[in-house]
Amino acid sequence: MKFLIAFICFLLDIYVVNIEEIKMKKHIRKFAVVPKLPEKLEPLKEIAQNLWWAWDHDAAALMIRIDRELWDAENNNPLSVLCKVPQKRLEDLSNDESFMGHMERVYKRMEAYLAGRTWFSNK
Repeated sequence: MKFLIAFICFLLDIYVVNIEEIKMKKHIRKFAVVPKLPEKLEPLKEIAQNLWWAWDHDAAALMIRIDRELWDAENNNPLSVLCKVPQKRLEDLSNDESFMGHMERVYKRMEAYLAGRTWFSNK
């Protein structure tokens, strides 16, 4: 009989421990710490949030210029790249005249595309 009671207590202790672990997990929250995009690079966010970049080779090349290894690691996802690129790299890019010129060219072309008439607007 003592063995049975000890066994039941053993089982209850495991059960209680498991409940406590579950309760603790409910209080754990994940936080994503993302770099702050320098103001000069704000157009990158708009480009990344619009699927237009996917069929514009120059826009895709712009995203690749941010960080080629990260681009490949994030499966060509520009939003993910912008969230994971180091802050220092963003600051360096904001001071790179070549990159800034490339970004402005791509952004202007995207704006022109979005402002243009499409076959659907003719219906």
